[in-house]
Amino acid sequence: MIAHHLQSVMEADRIMVLDAGCIIEFDSPQALLKKKDGHFRTMVENTNDRSALLAMVKE
Repeated sequence: MIAHHLQSVMEADRIMVLDAGCIIEFDSPQALLKKKDGHFRTMVENTNDRSALLAMVKE
């Protein structure tokens, strides 16, 4: 799946984050959110829907 909205990928098994066509991160949403300086974590933290997005992640 290619998605431009974080809500679309929060329940995925694995997420691949691309930048300029290159893979910069690839892991489960849980692992990516734990990455202190991660791009995916930064995207989630910079949204107004942060709480809702975090609630969607399977533990």
